[in-house]
Order: sequence, then structure tokens, then C-alpha cells
Amino acid sequence: MTGSEMWEGVVQEVGSEAFTAEVVKGDGDRATVELWLTDIKPEDRPLCRPGALFWWEVDDGMAGLRFRRRPVPTLAADEVMARWRPGSHNPPRTWVNEIVDLALRDRERLNWVSEDYMQVPILVGSDGRVWDGHHRIVVAARTGQRLRVHLAEEEHRDI
Repeated sequence: MTGSEMWEGVVQEVGSEAFTAEVVKGDGDRATVELWLTDIKPEDRPLCRPGALFWWEVDDGMAGLRFRRRPVPTLAADEVMARWRPGSHNPPRTWVNEIVDLALRDRERLNWVSEDYMQVPILVGSDGRVWDGHHRIVVAARTGQRLRVHLAEEEHRDI
């Protein structure tokens, strides 16, 4: 790789030596990665917990991690559904279609979503789509829970 790539990530699980995270690049590329806790500055390690947001810059083999220090905004499921549309379907889907599809196709996973997993922010794009978090949105609509929301953009700004 040449040049610099900036990824935004959400910590999924933290182990004794490493953590796993879902990361997304500005062009929409996504990946699940495992990163070493030793790559985090000692003063930032307490920030590494499920749901934590970070920026990961990879530059010609060198990497840097920065964790978010500000609170993540929360919205009700109906507010999220009013502002962003579901995923990358073509033609675009409505939230009613998405909820019915997930209930029929992925009912077991909807029942599996834990309280800890509900703390992981959903990821929305400036393109008007939800990039990650469809199951959490459906669960929040059923339970009335508020969702942590992160807008993925180059500027890393809040909604």
C-alpha cells in the first residue's frame, strides 16, 4: 500500500491482548479487524471498550489509532428511520420492507442482540444510508431504546 488510508472503527470485543473492530473507509470498504492493545497509547487504553469509536490511519505500513473522547449522540429508532434509509439495496428499500425482511430472514439474530451490542453505535453515511446497525434499529423500534449514532465522514463530525 502506498499513501495514507483513514478508517473509522467501532470496537466490538476486547481481549487481554487484542481487540476486534468493524472498520469502514471513506469509500465504503468495510472489514472486521483484530488490532493489538499495545498499538494504543497507554493513556487511551481505558477508552478501548465495546462501542468505542476510533480512527485508524494506515500510512505505508505504519498505523496510528485515536479514540473518540466525546459522547456519542443518541436518537430514537423512529428518528433514525426518518433521517436515513436502509443499506445498499437497489432499488432502495423502505424501513417497512427492511423490518419485515429481517424478521423473516434473520429472526434468530434479532433475538440474539444483547444489551452490550445495543451500546455499539449505528454507522450512518452522509449519503443518506445506514451503513451498519439495521438489526439494532429494529430491536430499538421494538423496545423503545435509544440508539447511539455515528456519522461516517472524512471530517468525523457528529450528527
